[in-house]
Amino acid sequence: MMCLFPPCSPPCSLPPSRTTFKMEGSSASVNSQVIKSGKRKWTVNANTPTLGDVSRAHLSPREESESASLGRKKKKIESDFSAIFEAVNTMTVDIKEACLILSKSIHSDIVQEKFLELPGALRSVDGITSAEARMAIQKFGNHPNKVLLFFGTDPNYRLEMVHDFLANQ
Repeated sequence: MMCLFPPCSPPCSLPPSRTTFKMEGSSASVNSQVIKSGKRKWTVNANTPTLGDVSRAHLSPREESESASLGRKKKKIESDFSAIFEAVNTMTVDIKEACLILSKSIHSDIVQEKFLELPGALRSVDGITSAEARMAIQKFGNHPNKVLLFFGTDPNYRLEMVHDFLANQ
């Protein structure tokens, strides 16, 4: 027990007895007592009201149990949401990884297919010698993305691209 207020001076006109004020729905109470000297002493018990006690003080016992039930439902919903959110994040990471693997696989298949078409495409370029075509095939083997670039280039500019590629690589 702790004293909240200093003893009254002059003594309070309340009857010399013990008075307890108790908040409904809470175990908290405030006590008033007149001591021998005629002064009033105020104390509050250790079970002071919490914010929850205060917010539920106006509720009937039925409403309070409904409130507790709603609180449990809310916690369960939050828990379920958290689990779903975590699962979605895990799936997102897995899907991104699968897409990356698939993309690399498709890219590899396309490069491989285009690499098989490369000798014929190089021979069809006007102005390229067979020696330049062989050197280009060897160098394209070390630069698979350049194969895709070659096939994406307009046929009128492929000779220039091959000459630049052979000169700079």
